[in-house]
Amino acid sequence: MLNPWDKPPSPIVKKFKSSKKGNKFTRLNVLKVLSLSEASKEKIDTNREKEEAFINREPIKISIPLSSDITIIDRLLEITKQHPGDRPLELCICSKKMNVILESKIYINESILDVIKKSLNKNSEK
Repeated sequence: MLNPWDKPPSPIVKKFKSSKKGNKFTRLNVLKVLSLSEASKEKIDTNREKEEAFINREPIKISIPLSSDITIIDRLLEITKQHPGDRPLELCICSKKMNVILESKIYINESILDVIKKSLNKNSEK
């Protein structure tokens, strides 16, 4: 415990990364804890436009039925690699009792929806 008459410890600086999750909450992750002299040597990136472009985009939500056959997920992974973009992928695995929503760090574009629809039509014709 600190005694109020003792010399205070040297000032510290905490480097954070913040990410906003919809309207629900903001998550803060501590990246570094530095002394004031070390922090003055750090370079600060002021270009936040790129980060904000990714953060502010709504995710593309794809729902698939729950099954023991994993070929659907394998095929979906192949398609996502072919269509990189700036919107995160949110996968919903649906069953009768419960739906599981998986948030991913895979960023895709809107054209993936047309490819998935074509792929589903081909599978339904078989």
